[in-house]
Amino acid sequence: MSAAASPFVGYAIDRFGKRPHVGILAGVLLTLGHIMTVIGGGSCTKESCPNKYFEVGPLILVGCGYSIYGAAIWASIPYVVKASTLGTAFGVTTAVQNGGMAIFPTIGGYIND
Repeated sequence: MSAAASPFVGYAIDRFGKRPHVGILAGVLLTLGHIMTVIGGGSCTKESCPNKYFEVGPLILVGCGYSIYGAAIWASIPYVVKASTLGTAFGVTTAVQNGGMAIFPTIGGYIND
């Protein structure tokens, strides 16, 4: 979802603007998708979930949120960082994101166990 929609979302943001509003929308969609997963029983087994397709809606919301996030937030970095430090800014941002993707699933697994 995110890979297919991001170029179109990016084009729309470039054409119409409203980057801060679109960034807020991304956060709302991501939060809503994750809340729906938790409320809907995201850890169901095959036997305990009568509606196994419930997760499709939240996954679509998360995919849309990531599409918007990638097009709006990442593209905002050059607006707040000097051109001479742009590579470092993208590197630090990527390092923080990857660090979070390594640490928080581990914490979630620990809590689940």
